[in-house]
Amino acid sequence: MIVNDKGRREGERKMEVIMTKDYLPSHPDLMSPEEAGKAMGVTRQTIYNWIREGILKSVKVGDVRRITKVDLNELIEKKRGGD
Repeated sequence: MIVNDKGRREGERKMEVIMTKDYLPSHPDLMSPEEAGKAMGVTRQTIYNWIREGILKSVKVGDVRRITKVDLNELIEKKRGGD
């Protein structure tokens, strides 16, 4: 098994690059923090605050952070319920 200096297998590192460059920008179920903010009517910074506080889930691949539409919809439902 070949492991790079960050403790990942080489194949995983290559997959990370492929997902960052090719998969994420066009994936219909993922949103950038900016897109999520526009959808919620809040700023990008508010989205990052919610992520940091555990209010909103996100995924990080490489150096980009994305929010799934499922997680954003769950937050909307919680907000509608008075939470």
